Amino acid sequence: MVIQRLTDAVDQIAPRPLQGNGGRQPDPSEFMVRVLVGKRLHGLSNEQAGFQFLDRRSFQRFCGLEHAVDIPDRTR
Repeated sequence: MVIQRLTDAVDQIAPRPLQGNGGRQPDPSEFMVRVLVGKRLHGLSNEQAGFQFLDRRSFQRFCGLEHAVDIPDRTR
């Protein structure tokens, strides 16, 4: 799958910590790649993407948020 190959490339180039030093845990790399792909495909800013994730089930499904209680906003 293309998303998985992109995620593997991102993790290889810039590994993300599995556990932060307190505070909110970092989002998984695959989620972040999916958000960036969705933003790029639809030409969305952070604010517009945040609105679409709250408003559209298709965006939620694409990013794996269909059962999420806490959907990220533009500040995350």
